[in-house]
Formats: sequence, structure tokens, C-alpha cells
Amino acid sequence: GDSPRFWLCVRGTSPSYLRSGFMAVCSTAKDLVFDVADVTGDSRPDFIVDGTWNWYYTYNQMTYVKEGDGTLQMTGTFSSNTNPIYLNGGLVEVAGGNVFPATTDFISNGGGLSVASGYSCSVNSLTLTDDSPLAVPANATLTFADMGDWTPGKILSITAPKHTPVRLCAA
Repeated sequence: GDSPRFWLCVRGTSPSYLRSGFMAVCSTAKDLVFDVADVTGDSRPDFIVDGTWNWYYTYNQMTYVKEGDGTLQMTGTFSSNTNPIYLNGGLVEVAGGNVFPATTDFISNGGGLSVASGYSCSVNSLTLTDDSPLAVPANATLTFADMGDWTPGKILSITAPKHTPVRLCAA
């Protein structure tokens, strides 16, 4: 039958790279799932994606989903997207300027978001539905215009250098 998802899976024992960007044309709503295994066995990226990602559609935009225990490092730029990005496992690491549009919403279902040193990321919101990590090292910034909805009892674990102010504000 017709699957509601497109899968991009990373497996093996060394990192994978996609350097040419990506363009998808779809006439029905689909998810694009990045299923990234932890092939490096450490904190280094397991799948590195640069180039521009464009989505062309006639019905609806795709939804991005990050699954697997590995790290998906984004260095290119995403075209505008009105659907949220689901963080279901591992990390999505921002390692480029303006990777995600400022209108991007993240829904964290146990997956995390990080920003590489020397970069910044400003997006719309973070919704927390399960315990999730957030990493912002020295010389990096991560800004959310809105904190979204947080499921009671779930924990956002923030990693930042010593003496780095971390502010979470709820309206």
C-alpha cells in the first residue's frame, strides 16, 4: 500500500553525508523520517546534511521526523515549512547559519536539539511531550519565540557551559 512516510535511514559504522541538498515533490501529505543510528558510538554527528532542502507540494507540506539514537547535523538551510519538526530520538544539531526558518516549531518526544559552538538558531517554539535534552555550548545561542506546550512531569535537560545563564520564561 501507499505509505504515509518516506524514510531516510543511516546505518553502518561510520558517518554518512548528503552534500547536494534535496528537493521533494509530493501531491499528498507525507512525513520525511530521518532514522539515524548512532554509527560513531560517541557525540560526533552520524549523518551530516548540507545544501538547501526544498519542498514542493500540491496538497500539503511534509512533516520532518527525527528518529533513532544518532545525531543528525544540519549545516544547510531548510525552505519554509509550516509543519512542526518532531524530535523522537537522538539529536538534531544546528551547525550552520539560518538552518531553520524563524517560523519553525519543534515537538520534542524524547529527541533533542543542540547548536554547535559558533552558531545561533532562532525558531518559533518548543513543545515538550517527553523527557528531552537541549545542548547549547559556549559561543552558541538558541532562541525560542514561544515555549509551546509542556507535558506536566516531563524534564528538559539543558547542557550549557559553567556560568552560562540559561533562562526559561513562561508567559
